[in-house]
Amino acid sequence: MPKLKQGTIVPTQEEDEAINHGIAADQDTCELGAADFKQMKKIGPPTGDVPQEKPHIPH
Repeated sequence: MPKLKQGTIVPTQEEDEAINHGIAADQDTCELGAADFKQMKKIGPPTGDVPQEKPHIPH
């Protein structure tokens, strides 16, 4: 687990269970697993291989 900032409030076991119950009850969301986060890390900011276009700002 990463080092937490001072003042971080960690939910109690009861609060965590309520959060997970809310996630399970909402059909439009899901809890992400380790594999999901691992895949998300692969998708990141451009690596420099693709040139970025400058935005056109009309005067």
